Amino acid sequence: HKRRTIKGWQGIKKRMQIGDDAQIRLAIIIADKILDEILKMIGYRGETMADRLKQITPAQLTNINDIWNAHKIRNRIVHDTEFSLTKNEAEMIIIIYKKADLKILQIELENYIRMKNFQKIHWVLSQGHLIH
Repeated sequence: HKRRTIKGWQGIKKRMQIGDDAQIRLAIIIADKILDEILKMIGYRGETMADRLKQITPAQLTNINDIWNAHKIRNRIVHDTEFSLTKNEAEMIIIIYKKADLKILQIELENYIRMKNFQKIHWVLSQGHLIH
């Protein structure tokens, strides 16, 4: 997943550098898809990305409202061929997605480390028969 995510972000960067409307629109769609894949990978369930986003609180992810707005714009891009946005607006949306990806992955890494540390502590204590 990591390699695919990195390649996806490299593709987004190239599309944003090209900068025409079609490439910008596609970059946002891809950024949205990457975030959705990360959410699924770490265990969020639901039929749609919206279902998965509903499970996230501002306490878990401080920019969840920005993510919702970015996702709504992605939906407008997909469903409304007349919808347009400036390159600056698109860049701001891409930044929102990238921050979300990094924050979610950071949280998951911290949770993984915490779990591994807990398992180590539990094992050490069990060796001393302090846990039954």
